Amino acid sequence: MFASLPDTARLRVKPSLAHDLLGAAERLPRYDNREFYSPQLQSMINEALREETDGFDSLIAEIETRLQRWPYCVLVQDLSFDEGNKVFVGLNRAFVAKGLIAMRRRDHVGHTALMDVSRLNGPPEAWHLGFMLGPRINAGGRIGRADLGVRLLLEADVSEAARIAAELDRLNTERRVIEQMAEAQAEAEALASLGLEDKGSVIVTASEGWHPGVVGLVASRLREKFSRPAFAIALEPGGIGTGSGRSISGVDLGKAVRQAVKDGLLMKGGGHAMAAGVTLRKERLAEFRAYMESALAHDVANSRHENELFIDGAVSARAVTPELVATLNRAGPFGSGNSEPVVALPSHQLVYADEVGQAHLRVRFKSGDGAIVNGVAFRSIGQKLGNALIAHRGQPLHVAGSLAVDRWQGSERVQMRVIDVAVPDQGPTVIR
Repeated sequence: MFASLPDTARLRVKPSLAHDLLGAAERLPRYDNREFYSPQLQSMINEALREETDGFDSLIAEIETRLQRWPYCVLVQDLSFDEGNKVFVGLNRAFVAKGLIAMRRRDHVGHTALMDVSRLNGPPEAWHLGFMLGPRINAGGRIGRADLGVRLLLEADVSEAARIAAELDRLNTERRVIEQMAEAQAEAEALASLGLEDKGSVIVTASEGWHPGVVGLVASRLREKFSRPAFAIALEPGGIGTGSGRSISGVDLGKAVRQAVKDGLLMKGGGHAMAAGVTLRKERLAEFRAYMESALAHDVANSRHENELFIDGAVSARAVTPELVATLNRAGPFGSGNSEPVVALPSHQLVYADEVGQAHLRVRFKSGDGAIVNGVAFRSIGQKLGNALIAHRGQPLHVAGSLAVDRWQGSERVQMRVIDVAVPDQGPTVIR
């Protein structure tokens, strides 16, 4: 069905990543007065660098052993990454893979409290870190007390950990309300700026009253909705704006922001290809918008023209089983740099589509032999994907998405997270 799946029974680090190992290991914190990093590990890394590939087997074996013994020293950083933006390759991938094993044992008080308050059913998976657990840890720093996440992860008392986790959960709910209000205002501003002809390569939105802790999330939503780089900037009473930008593949946002700092347009700014932060004066907003438009227009046009969705394989609803998901998950954990497999359901009838939760659609597809697969299209209400699904109820569609096991009240079933749909070609007309 799938021509090839990576053999991930053993985690390996490519020689090209060897130079990253030393720096990553040196940054790891202490745990129980012991160090994950040590001169012995440095010696192994140096040996691997000299030998190119021969030393990597023993190096990775040692890293895996240490992760098994002291997993929580690395989970502090891996739980709190920015909602799915962490690169899952090399040492990061080893951290997450072994950290998930440790979390499934539920012997860490803080992690267990966090999973319980997140209503996480079943064993934690990589996507839970970015979309359920990480946002709650980050919520303290975004709109509350930045020390709450660290306190939770270091807490040994079960009752106190439950109290801190509940407070983080409350702050995360509050964060969502704040984010939704800012997102609605930013979308309205973006629509007005782009106009009916949808002109413009970059979106720059700004407003007084936006919480600085949610501007990065708002920029991400704008990027998703409008398929182009987007900035959301919170304007403070003194006339200074602090904001975040998110980019699309093929458009280096950080480079453009750094150049704007050099040119004196921004007070501060920096970032990488996919995300950036800026600080500027309110009166220079229009100039900044024009600057970004000029700097990025060519790359944005090329990237949007080449926008493609790559499919790893096609299946029918009958073949979508927990066993298939387990096979695919052998290539995990998934994230940036190690993308989750995307499968297609060719010409399946959309037999059900209805709104659920906050702006999501729950859907159900049926194959020609009558087999059913359930699915969900996250944050699709009011978007192109949601509109297409609602408009084609009862009709056949090609469906693309990723597969996961949905656990609810002790039962398991496979669910597709829908990414995109397309109307099948009707084929040539037959003249009789």
